[in-house]
Amino acid sequence: MDLPRDLPRDLSGAFRVVGLPWPDARLDHFDGVLAELGDRPEARWLRDHVRVLRKAQRVFFEHLRDLADEHDGDGMRLIRHKDRPCVSEVREKWARTAAQMADYHEAVSARTRQAVGGLHASSELSAVPDYLAGSRPAWLERRPERGIRDEPTAGRAPAAEALLRWREDPYGPRICVVTGSPASGKTRLLAWFSHSTVWHWSGYASSAEAAVWLRGMDVEEAVRELARQLRLDGEEPAGPPPHGSAGPERALTGPAGPLAALDRPVLVTLADPHRSADPERTLAELIRPLAADPRVRLLVEFPDPTALLPYLTGSAELSDVPVFALDLDDPRCTDRDAFTAWYAAERAGHSPFTADEVYPSPALAAIAARARGADPGPGLPIAERVAGAWLDGLSSAARAAVGTLALAFAPIGPYTWRLLHCGRHRDDPETAARGVAEAAGHLPLAEPGLPAYAVDLPALAEAAAPPPEAHRELAAVMRGWPVSAELSPPEYARLHLAGHERLAGGPEGLAPLPLCRPPVKVTRELLESLYGAGGLIRLTPEEIHPAITHGPTRRFLAEVGLPANGVHEDDWTGDSLRCVKPMTESWPEEDAQELRACAGLPDDLGAVFMLDSLPSWYLFLDGRTGLVHEVPEGLETARVAHRDVESYVYFAYVIHRERALWCGKDAHPDAAYWCAEDLVLELHTYEPQAMAGDEPLWPPTLLDYTLL
Repeated sequence: MDLPRDLPRDLSGAFRVVGLPWPDARLDHFDGVLAELGDRPEARWLRDHVRVLRKAQRVFFEHLRDLADEHDGDGMRLIRHKDRPCVSEVREKWARTAAQMADYHEAVSARTRQAVGGLHASSELSAVPDYLAGSRPAWLERRPERGIRDEPTAGRAPAAEALLRWREDPYGPRICVVTGSPASGKTRLLAWFSHSTVWHWSGYASSAEAAVWLRGMDVEEAVRELARQLRLDGEEPAGPPPHGSAGPERALTGPAGPLAALDRPVLVTLADPHRSADPERTLAELIRPLAADPRVRLLVEFPDPTALLPYLTGSAELSDVPVFALDLDDPRCTDRDAFTAWYAAERAGHSPFTADEVYPSPALAAIAARARGADPGPGLPIAERVAGAWLDGLSSAARAAVGTLALAFAPIGPYTWRLLHCGRHRDDPETAARGVAEAAGHLPLAEPGLPAYAVDLPALAEAAAPPPEAHRELAAVMRGWPVSAELSPPEYARLHLAGHERLAGGPEGLAPLPLCRPPVKVTRELLESLYGAGGLIRLTPEEIHPAITHGPTRRFLAEVGLPANGVHEDDWTGDSLRCVKPMTESWPEEDAQELRACAGLPDDLGAVFMLDSLPSWYLFLDGRTGLVHEVPEGLETARVAHRDVESYVYFAYVIHRERALWCGKDAHPDAAYWCAEDLVLELHTYEPQAMAGDEPLWPPTLLDYTLL
């Protein structure tokens, strides 16, 4: 049940337990309209009826206050008393009034809209307010409430507040177009507005709102995603959209279309329609029908409003529909002082560009701040100058890596990027991997707090992108990635493989390329770079149990070492030191007997050592062969998970690395989900054996995001 925004927050528990619907009255909006109407005759009727609304709401909220006070503000106690007289009496007392309030509120709202329409018709108020200017209708807040959104960065608070005012204006235009030059931050602003992230572009689940990032999508995919988020398909939205394509016969409107079931006002945010699979179809078959539906408030970005406006106003039903255009190139959208301070914090010491040169475009400025090369000259447009200087500061290997990234339809994690790029440059994957690492070090994150990378500056993408046939290479590379019945396809391939195939001319004749990844060697230096010397345990030859006869294993334990902490359990030191005591000595005889019965483990437990334990399974090292076996907590069967102890250590290292870099305290709320996707792909390609076969234990463990 939605809470009325006039309801004091501390009464939300009492409101929910009483369980009566109550309109979102927004009495401040009515007060603002009355202020604009002044002494006009129509104001009298409205003032009298708003007074009735105000009194009914005040008395209802007072009863809720009494109820909350009787229960000491304890929400759980209120829930326990839901069916007791203390609550049911309030519910019964107000049931009839609550049922009438919706109709009464709608009647007052209708008269209010009529009165505001009169102000628009007489030109006393503009039908399209300037939500950036100081002279706004009296019902709009000067500083609109941001809710749980973060403070906008890069000086974009004025633009963000203008969007919020548009959203909160019940009498303003239904349609808002955010426009601006390339890299002006249009998509980032829409993501901020709709609570979206690169991991999950649907914002917070609500049947009244939907947000879709259209980059690479065809119309059918977009329609299906809208229906999913608005719950027009009968299912609750939960997480990112499933991949697949709806049939082309599914239209947006009409008797069988998903919007035919729409019975309420909704807010729809559409980002990047100009980079959808077919922009013309997207405009004609998605955006125009949404704009024509009076139940839809539409927020859409488009770089060229002159190309978009005919689709919004070029038909009879749309000819008189007002449109608010928010142009991010308008200096009023960006606080110059805040932008300059942000740029100074972003800027590397060698950048040739000042804040004034890249104002007011945050995406352009984020690249300019990291440019270390020479400015190609003032005769070029600033975007081309920034792209040229940034690329000039990179090695040829890093520039090639940026080219692969420029082909991507969405931000990707560092390992996804590395695997795609190495697949395209399989003659020298080591150099390709170094190029990705260098380029990543010079790029801004696609979203602060997430290891996500994208080329968001069109001038940079044009300068770096390989020929279009490279999409065929990417599709063939992704088709060659390993698969497991226990794992979903990698997220990027799941969502965008079809798009790359489409640009490659279709999947016909597209053969998978064999997996190509850079060689990985677990060394002491690699581990110490993460753990430090004190975070590793290296055993002397005397400490390593003599039952460990496998030579490479003994050398690894002595020369490279093991992390002091396991993947899940901490402090494998002291009496818990690994590879010192076999299971016959470290477990009680009763447990050891049960372990002997475990099918698949070596018969001689005197040469089997505990390597790690996770919440519901164990990893055991066979000291004679160096193989690492996984065993579920029931100890029924064992299977080989790792070819050697180095493979296990690499798994532990990658998991600990992601925790340390991205998933600690105050991490991005989506960090664990985003990192787990890239981590699973990295470990799956490093050791496919651990992810495949008969019910492997690593896949469900890695997909338990609490591991990070």
